[in-house]
Amino acid sequence: KAADMDRALKDGNFLALRSLAYRYRTNTILIGRIEPTISTSRGEDVGYGISMPFTTVTVRLNYRLLTRDGRDQLTILAAGSEEAAGLAPTPADAQAAALKNLAERAVPIIMTKVDQRIRELAAKVAVTVEGVNSPDETFAVRDTLQRITWVAGVEDLGLGQFRISYPENPLYLANSLTQRGFRIVSYSKDAIRVRRQ
Repeated sequence: KAADMDRALKDGNFLALRSLAYRYRTNTILIGRIEPTISTSRGEDVGYGISMPFTTVTVRLNYRLLTRDGRDQLTILAAGSEEAAGLAPTPADAQAAALKNLAERAVPIIMTKVDQRIRELAAKVAVTVEGVNSPDETFAVRDTLQRITWVAGVEDLGLGQFRISYPENPLYLANSLTQRGFRIVSYSKDAIRVRRQ
């Protein structure tokens, strides 16, 4: 429940937050609160005999991005505040405009933090593709590898040899390779050898 999260955040009870994160089996969780405030109301006198033609609503987001570290402890990956304003004839429309503006501002910041975390967690897996004999074939295979879900990066090491950054279990990478038309020749946690079918 949102009230449980809010209470845990206000009390600084990270044990309760950790149990909430474990309950939903997640390694990273974004917890936040958005508070709207009417800054100026439509018709309000703004000085010099001028009345406000629109309602202005300001929304503020306070958030924490929590994750589990290598020792399975809950740590704060990022925390911050963002705000945005919206103008509209009615308070509800002004709030909707403010939320849209807030999303455009806050989502890239939060996604950058999540992306950094994924790159930190990514294991390096050496993938060798047998039967690749030219740079053109290497580029084609690299393109295929980059399109696999959760692949954070592909580095060329030579003809048919790659180092892949992969934040999940390498077994899932091997499974994805078979779905992309490769046959597994050998598998270990940090090295996969495949052959094109």
